[in-house]
Amino acid sequence: MSVMNAGTCSSRSYIQPQGIPAVERALKLLELSASSNVGFTLSEVGEALGIAKSSSHRLIYTLLSHGYLQRTQNERRYILGTKARDLASITDADLQLGALCAPFAEELSRRVGLTVLMGIRRGPEGVVIFKANSPMDEYPGAWIGHHFDLHCTAMGKALIAYLPIRELKEIFLHASLAPYTPFTLCSRKDLSANLAEVRARGFSLNTEESAIGGRGLAAPILNHIDRVVASICVRGSTAVFTANRVASCGKEVISTATRISRELLEAMP
Repeated sequence: MSVMNAGTCSSRSYIQPQGIPAVERALKLLELSASSNVGFTLSEVGEALGIAKSSSHRLIYTLLSHGYLQRTQNERRYILGTKARDLASITDADLQLGALCAPFAEELSRRVGLTVLMGIRRGPEGVVIFKANSPMDEYPGAWIGHHFDLHCTAMGKALIAYLPIRELKEIFLHASLAPYTPFTLCSRKDLSANLAEVRARGFSLNTEESAIGGRGLAAPILNHIDRVVASICVRGSTAVFTANRVASCGKEVISTATRISRELLEAMP
């Protein structure tokens, strides 16, 4: 019996695994959206994918709800969403940096009981490359690939605080200091003074500058020539991450950033 089974198995032709139709349609729609400047209507999606209007509606709704598609201003066409564009901006090198730093970030999150984020700079904005969640975090946003402002986030200010003045001016020639809350620093003079404080104490602070009720604290990560290549941040609500925790968390974050900087140096060939 065993010989017969073995013979049967050896003569059986290999069966190519089949894909999941719904996933394949979603990927196809994202590819089409990435190559289109004007987007698609509901009926055009159905025609392009060869599916019924009801199926098109469910597919679009799912991708909309997760941020991979978004409506145009007149809400009749659908274009590639911020989530898809954010993911496309992450390089292999960024992911490798996040993976190398992950153990340090996760350890820091457990130690302080706050969500830990790591970010890099991409021109006039920052991009999240790693996230270690805390169950106490009341702000679930900021996924890997998420873009963030430099002037009103702890990660952003840690990324730019040590830049030469010339580079700093170039960044904000093309980036506005958008006022998200009454506490956002909206003038270059105020931001410059704040960045001087960052350099003096070794960490940056964002208290309700980007969102009411939130606090973040970050420190820069340096490469072998002492250039800032990333920043690491702890964040939470102001109720959990209270003002009297700033000093102790600052020491923890600086210590972790220093250890990561040392790890990057030792990892060099």
